[in-house]
Amino acid sequence: MEKVERDQTVGLVVLLATLVALAVFSASLPVMADYQAEQNVTVSKSETLLIKNQNETYDVTYWNFTATIGTNSTDVINSWAESQNPSDNNTPVARIQNPNSALDLIIYLNASEFSGTATVSNEWYNLTNTTDNTTDADGISTALTFDTDTDTGNTIYATEFRNLWLKIYATTSGTATSTFKVLGEGA
Repeated sequence: MEKVERDQTVGLVVLLATLVALAVFSASLPVMADYQAEQNVTVSKSETLLIKNQNETYDVTYWNFTATIGTNSTDVINSWAESQNPSDNNTPVARIQNPNSALDLIIYLNASEFSGTATVSNEWYNLTNTTDNTTDADGISTALTFDTDTDTGNTIYATEFRNLWLKIYATTSGTATSTFKVLGEGA
């Protein structure tokens, strides 16, 4: 009987030793796939770009187009009563300023759809250096997709300005309003 108890005791000790060894080694192994975590991040474009008037002194808060149905119009006047003239580099609708002295930014534009009685089917833009002319209204030729952040591919360097030129195509008479945003993202 003593031998059977000893065999059972030895068997029990071996079993306990195996369980303890498994617990120790399992605790020291790295945790694998069952404990993965998802991480998310939302990064917004900086809204630090400024919309200035033609002599870079004042903020521009709006502009008004005058258009004829079925024609392209570059006839726009900003909130400082300054008219856009595409053949003169000193008369854009506005100048975009990067006020950040340490960061170059890629310019993004976002024009919302026009709402009201008038219908504007298309809007175009051109961004130039302040010393460059657009030459004429045909130079304002890059399409904006309404309600979309449009990457202009144009980098505005720290503390510099860019001329903003605009053109629309109206299809119905009346009045309409749209919101125009200028955003910057680190280059």
